[in-house]
Amino acid sequence: MRQRVNIGIYNFSSDAGGSSTVAETLKNVLQSDFDFNFYSVYGISKKTFILNRFLHRVDNLLALILFGTYKNVSINLIPTNNSSWVNCSDADIIHFHWVHFNFFSFWDILKIRKPIIWTLHDAWVVNRFGHLEDKTSKYFSFFVIYLHNRKLYCLKKSNIEFVCPSKWLYEKVKAAGVYPQEKIHHIYNPIDIDFWVNDKYLIDQTLLSDRNEVRILFVSN
Repeated sequence: MRQRVNIGIYNFSSDAGGSSTVAETLKNVLQSDFDFNFYSVYGISKKTFILNRFLHRVDNLLALILFGTYKNVSINLIPTNNSSWVNCSDADIIHFHWVHFNFFSFWDILKIRKPIIWTLHDAWVVNRFGHLEDKTSKYFSFFVIYLHNRKLYCLKKSNIEFVCPSKWLYEKVKAAGVYPQEKIHHIYNPIDIDFWVNDKYLIDQTLLSDRNEVRILFVSN
């Protein structure tokens, strides 16, 4: 009998943000074929990461000092012992989702010896510490450039396969020319077909019954 592969899923939160929903849906889709353990700083987790709750605020403070804001910014600078713990875990594959606010520093990621699949939920891996766009520093520009280069060095040297759920993100990461092209993949996020069944929401006449209600559809390609 073939031994089941154990996958360790890492996301900053288990119950907040779109990345937690994607991680949980993917686990539900594949749980018949693989074993999963979920790890997060906040929410339900097989291991408690108390230090990372403190480092979350430290990361916010560093971002505030360097860029004047911590919104949509992560530095992921401070080394932790998380890589050593991951290397000793029973996981065969590490599946990263949103692991920012110093859940794993780029130094930590370089030390992980197990294969990593990183489903990207933004462009942080190529941006200068901004999740949505490059960030510039008014007073520490040279230091930020140095840190950014170290980040890219650590991630390039790590054993990572990058998964981009949208075509836009896939093309952006490839165009950056930072990582080997063969390690960048375009795979759409899974859909919970138990919820979205037979396009019932597209033909439900009740959607048109209340003219005072605004409904917004978000689509990414």
